[in-house]
Amino acid sequence: MSRSLEARSDGRLIPGLVLAGMVLFASLLVALHLLRPDYDPARRFLSEYATGRASGLMTSAFVLAGSAVATLALQLARSLSASRPRTLGCLLLAGAGATDLLMAVFRGDLSALPRIRTWTGHVHDGLSAVHALSWLLAAWVVPRALHADTVLRSFAGASARWGLAIAAASAGYLAVRWSCPGLGQRVWVATLVGWCVAHAWALPVGPRVRQVMAKGVEFTG
Repeated sequence: MSRSLEARSDGRLIPGLVLAGMVLFASLLVALHLLRPDYDPARRFLSEYATGRASGLMTSAFVLAGSAVATLALQLARSLSASRPRTLGCLLLAGAGATDLLMAVFRGDLSALPRIRTWTGHVHDGLSAVHALSWLLAAWVVPRALHADTVLRSFAGASARWGLAIAAASAGYLAVRWSCPGLGQRVWVATLVGWCVAHAWALPVGPRVRQVMAKGVEFTG
């Protein structure tokens, strides 16, 4: 096996896990929309699927998303050269993944019953806010980590555009927060999935892959 082929093989496992996790996560969300037609997707939050029929699918979706994002943080840590933006970006992504996992444990309250509030619902709302802030900051920091990397600098512009898409989706959610919050949240989540897929697909993993790229050998994932 040539050195370039060996590097490509080494670089496939972690991105493959991220991509598989995101595909399964999206598939579960689609399945929940089909299984729970009683929930208006324009007004009901995704986390509400964790209560009632087929609740286990939403819990599994949280676990898949958290695991995939945490794995992507590992991929960035192994792909990028050492820098403060890399460290901060990886920590923010790991934090976003951790809050997804915790939201699988602490279920949110039903928006259709605003007067019924539970302590787990309060915890869930707090985790959701931390999750959103972690993503906004990560989307701002990661392009800077890429720009600081001489081998992967060419992807910094695309990463920055994905960051702008996340910021726009966040602003859009706030704009429709009181009219159709469910729709705004779904657009935001779809943008996060796109960000993860784009970065998992584009970035190499490990020092041997970086060596190949630094010598001008095309890396195709």
